[in-house]
Amino acid sequence: MHEVDKEKQHQAEDDLSVFQGLLEQHTLEMKEYFREENEKMKRSLEKDDISVGSNTGEERESFVVKSRGLENTKEAVRSTVMDYRSRRENTYTLMMVSSKGFMWHWILGFLVFASQLGLAILTIYTQLKTSEKGTFLQIPIHTDIEVSILQVFSIFIEVYSQEDIFNAIGLLLNSRRIPLERLRADNKRTVRDFYDGAEEVRQTNISYLLHVLLPNVFNFLQGTSVLIASFIVILQGTEFLELLKEVTALFVISSLDDIVFSMARRGFFGRKVLLLTVAAANVDLSAEDEESHEKSSNGDGSPRKKCQCDGYVLRTSLLHTILLFMISFWAVVLYLKSGGFFAKQKYPECEDVVLSFNEDWRLLENGICNIALNHPECGFDGNDCLDF
Repeated sequence: MHEVDKEKQHQAEDDLSVFQGLLEQHTLEMKEYFREENEKMKRSLEKDDISVGSNTGEERESFVVKSRGLENTKEAVRSTVMDYRSRRENTYTLMMVSSKGFMWHWILGFLVFASQLGLAILTIYTQLKTSEKGTFLQIPIHTDIEVSILQVFSIFIEVYSQEDIFNAIGLLLNSRRIPLERLRADNKRTVRDFYDGAEEVRQTNISYLLHVLLPNVFNFLQGTSVLIASFIVILQGTEFLELLKEVTALFVISSLDDIVFSMARRGFFGRKVLLLTVAAANVDLSAEDEESHEKSSNGDGSPRKKCQCDGYVLRTSLLHTILLFMISFWAVVLYLKSGGFFAKQKYPECEDVVLSFNEDWRLLENGICNIALNHPECGFDGNDCLDF
């Protein structure tokens, strides 16, 4: 009985430390927010004094309001464009949170990653299984116009919705600049950026591996595999509704980490994991530059400055490069279809029949039985004549 009470007491202390850490974090964030707003207001007033010193009081007030609005708009745009560190509520962010005891939340995140990667690989395998007569990537000979439109639309949606890839890249670029103390569930500043003892260095490297490097590598791998699987499915689409259902199914696979996190936050995986989801939703993943490290190491109490070297240009360039590649590849495939390339690839023995009757390769598998192509070498007009 005494051991049970002691265990409950330890659990209550852990819960209290988590909420105290979150309260401390929110307090620091609010102080930083009001400090920045105060500086913006001072800059706006100074600018107003210089530019409109001779204006009336009403005009001055109007100018100050506009100046503040412009500053806030610029800040909002910068935050929206630059901030890949937005608080993503998924199991990969949950894996980045460290806590005492056995890491059930980390195991849960790994199982989600294994499920996503496994399903994506199985999708790729089943789509690429070659038959006796097949084409490159099992691409169909013909594609209807409405399916082609859906393919283009799906490519744009798939690329722009795979933010996991680009978030992971941004975090990996700055992984060594993320202070490890932020990743503690209780948010206590007991883990520092600089260490003297070998044991502390070893523990820091393990924490970096488990809570920064691996979660983001996993996130990148699953996002990439789902994107590849989606692209193959899109290229193989032949029917509008079937393609729509297949793309939607891949969206579910890609969103599995968000779904499981939502379930964990509702308590489906235990009380401890629920508390850790609260910590994960509030973790600050912003990097710090070298100047901020120096200020912090001096102990002068000055606030740490967030680093803006988050690879925004690289990530944006990579996104549009992937999009351009996929659209270009799709356009080349469409052009090859129009010239009968895949028909020749699927029915190579049909070439003599086509030349003898001066037929067009594009007539194969067009849904109409062409008597001239009704030969075994041509697959009985691509199975169009099997009903006759």
